Amino acid sequence: MTDERYARLAAEHLPGDVAQCWTALLRPCVRLRRAADGRPAVATLGGNPQLPAGIGWPEWPGNGPLSFIASARCDELPREGLAGQFPQDGTLLFF
Repeated sequence: MTDERYARLAAEHLPGDVAQCWTALLRPCVRLRRAADGRPAVATLGGNPQLPAGIGWPEWPGNGPLSFIASARCDELPREGLAGQFPQDGTLLFF
């Protein structure tokens, strides 16, 4: 769904000031779903990430290691709606 489509839905179903406030909060996102038959996974939830060589597990100072949440391969993500400066390749790791 595009921002325009969400804005139209908000205008149809919300009071004007609420719709305007709500649509101002819209941000690009990626929807994760199970990989189709035979297609490689683009993102994974949990597990053990492949950290770049020489990079240790991230820690919260004074509180120990962070929990790994997800990873996403940038070269396989849909480009529609992503900012131009969004990475074209590499892997994003979320802790």
